[in-house]
Amino acid sequence: MTLPTPGPITDSTTAHPELAGSVESDRENEALLQYVQRSVNEDEDFAFMRFESLQRTNIVALQVKLVRLKGQLRMENIVSDSTLEDLRQTLEHYGQSLPSRNNLISAH
Repeated sequence: MTLPTPGPITDSTTAHPELAGSVESDRENEALLQYVQRSVNEDEDFAFMRFESLQRTNIVALQVKLVRLKGQLRMENIVSDSTLEDLRQTLEHYGQSLPSRNNLISAH
């Protein structure tokens, strides 16, 4: 599965270099959509990529952050609203990152 690569950035962006990234991103997105449409039209077999190591890295990083927050909360007498919000968001991300119970059961 090879995605087409966009061509070089045209001279119109050299006058406004801040637009170059946006134009390049737009071209990459357009190429991506063209590839997807072409693969659907051609009924191409689609293989899902596996990202277990990235998922584990993310989960471990969230666990480390939660351990640090737990230690911080134990040491403080007063907790700030921003710390509580950080805790809430981190727990939410952690919960979303974990495989669902149904996936774990069906995998065995």
